[in-house]
Amino acid sequence: MHQYSIDTRERPRITALLVLLSIAIALLLQKILGIAQINYWWLPAPSLMAIFWTLYFLFSNYLWKFKIFKSIHLVKTPDINGNYKGSISTTHDNHTEPIEAELRIIQTWTTLEIVLKTNQSFSKSYSAHIISAHTKDVIIYYLYLNQPKIRAPETMNIHHGTSFFNISSDGKNLTGEYYSGRGRSNQGSIEFVRNTSDSQLLMAGDSTQKTATVPNNSPNNSMVVL
Repeated sequence: MHQYSIDTRERPRITALLVLLSIAIALLLQKILGIAQINYWWLPAPSLMAIFWTLYFLFSNYLWKFKIFKSIHLVKTPDINGNYKGSISTTHDNHTEPIEAELRIIQTWTTLEIVLKTNQSFSKSYSAHIISAHTKDVIIYYLYLNQPKIRAPETMNIHHGTSFFNISSDGKNLTGEYYSGRGRSNQGSIEFVRNTSDSQLLMAGDSTQKTATVPNNSPNNSMVVL
């Protein structure tokens, strides 16, 4: 898992709210302990930092996904957790034979990991940026490291790459492109469908917003070493 950036401005605001909530909880606990006349050395009042980091952990890993926070527009970060299956076409074989692949996205409020697997290699993201504030679909740009499997052809080697893809507003379809770095220099397209067992994508923003257009010179999706 790695940190990711996003085009929403909620993180400073929510962090400030958690600080204020932590202060209120700390004062309330101190008052309760005082009324109960509990003053043992082994039972000190919880520190402000301990309360804050507990709240931050719970929010970052679990609470941010709750629909109530999205309905009041407190959280605008889209929940893109999910498993996808689909295919990849590449310039390596002039797009003649699609390659079956699986994609998994693991996300918290502040961290992310994108893993793509084929029968010859697997890739993991190490940096990413999400665009969702002014779009109907979610657009993700990321950098990745691809590693061939043991039985992969000898011509395949470890390499870095860049990619982008769009996740549709209903969370069911993922389409994009990739570009592999030095040593491979391949490019191509990807098409995936979300597994039916996964929950619906929790989209942020108004459904009436226009979908942003990805620039033609955007980095291609190079998660796959082909």
